[in-house]
Order: sequence, then structure tokens, then C-alpha cells
Amino acid sequence: MSYDLYLKPRSGTITEGQMLDYFRAQPNYTIESGQAFYENQSTGVYFWFDKHEAEPDSPDSSYAVAFGVNFFRPSFFIYEAELEVAAFVREFDCVVLDPQSHGMGEGEYRRNELISGWNHGNEIAYRSVLTRQSQSGKRPSALPAEQLTRIWNWNYCRPILQHEQTRDLFVPAIIFILIDGRLATMAVWPDCIPAILPKVDYLLIEREKFAPRRLFSKAIDMVYLPWNEALPDLGRHSSPHEGEAVSLNYDDQPADVVAFVSSLVPRSHTVSGVAMAEVLDRELVEKVLYTS
Repeated sequence: MSYDLYLKPRSGTITEGQMLDYFRAQPNYTIESGQAFYENQSTGVYFWFDKHEAEPDSPDSSYAVAFGVNFFRPSFFIYEAELEVAAFVREFDCVVLDPQSHGMGEGEYRRNELISGWNHGNEIAYRSVLTRQSQSGKRPSALPAEQLTRIWNWNYCRPILQHEQTRDLFVPAIIFILIDGRLATMAVWPDCIPAILPKVDYLLIEREKFAPRRLFSKAIDMVYLPWNEALPDLGRHSSPHEGEAVSLNYDDQPADVVAFVSSLVPRSHTVSGVAMAEVLDRELVEKVLYTS
């Protein structure tokens, strides 16, 4: 299930070589067999552009490029995809053909109609897939759409934020985990290094330099530290950053932070990762499951 959009220059043509050369110069694209496949490892978003070939008498026969993005995905997928579609439209001065029932039709590209058209199809996909899954008792991972969008925005902007740091501050990604069967957000914070930390449910503290001593050696370990337990001890050395993130902008790890991190006792948890694309919008999930 995917949303399909066709593009062509307003005047002239675009060759497969021109299309692929454009995408080769853009980040996150892989070129293979005439397709430009986009995948952002930080956000989990993926979609594709293809050289389009159609029957001569079909309505889309004059459109040189096809774009596709899957349904049954978190709503932030279309926000990232739209940025890439808009950039391509600007580069080649494209008009579009959008055959979806709630799409923009034929003519000028319109951002809001791409987003609303995909959202309409995405809701239909949620209903189709979740109805089948509910019959088997399977429950999807889900969070509020607003929270998912904030997480996507952090991960999408993280490389820029990291690049902007004039000091050596670590900027971790936000990832999803199942911890003891419960969906949670997590960021890695190795050895309490200087960092800009996003607010998450858990900090994963990888202890090497500050691992507790055992007999005559140190054993590297990991501690899952709830955010609300970390903040009181970090607050004396942190300053607010954008949103609810905090900046730990110190030269060397303060003695009290080192003592706090070193004193933590690892707790036994069952933990597994969850792909960004698999955490759905809670509002849509509940709409489907509780109104069907």
C-alpha cells in the first residue's frame, strides 16, 4: 500500500540520468536499478523515486518520474517525504499528477494537499491492517502523534545540531525500545560525557571509564536510568536547551556526576529495540480499534 505521485517538468523533459544524478548528490539516497531509494537511519523514514514508464494512452504517460511512500506508517513520514518532493519540484520546475481520490489532481504541486491526501490513505491503511491484527489479538506500538512528531523533529535536526556545536558536545538520537514489555523512548549517554540530552523515558548510560570497580578490575556495563531519577543530580550542571532538552556543557565530568553515575546499580530488564516506522499514531489506532 503506497501513495503514488507522478512528476514532470513544466516544459522540456527530464532523463533518467538527470534524475539519478540529482539524487546521487543528495543525502540518504541509494541508487539501484534506476530507482532512487531514500532512507534516513536517524528517523526511520523511507520512500522512493523511479523513472516512470506508462502505456502511451494512459493519463500519466507524459510524466517522467514516479514518487511513492508507504501507508500504515507514523504521520511524520509524510513531513519528511514532502520536503524531498518539494525540493525535486523546485529543482526541475515540475507539475504533478496525483491520482489518489483525495489527492491534488493534475497541475501545480501543493504541499498541504500531498500531506492531507497521504493522511487520508494512511487512515484507510490503519483501518485495514489493524482490523486484521485485532482479530489475532496483536496490539501495535503507539504514541501520541504530537510526541512522535517532536521525536522525528529531534532526530531529523540532530545532525545539524551536532555540526553546530563549537564545543565537543554529544547529541544522541532518540530511539524506541520495549523495556519489560512497555514501549519507551531512550537516548544513549556514554560515561556522562558533555552532551545535549533530549528528554526521554530512559538514559542508557554506557559505563567504561566510570564503571564500578570489581575486585582488581573494572567491568564495562550499561544502566537504564529513568529520566526523572537522573534530572535531580544533573540539574546543578545543566542548562535548558530547546524544548525539554538539557545541555551538560562542562569541560570535565563534575565529581558529583561521576560519583552518581558510578554508584548506579544495574537493574535487570528485558529490552528490545523497536523500529521508528513501527510506532504508530495513537489517535488513529484508537479511532480504528474503538470505533470499528
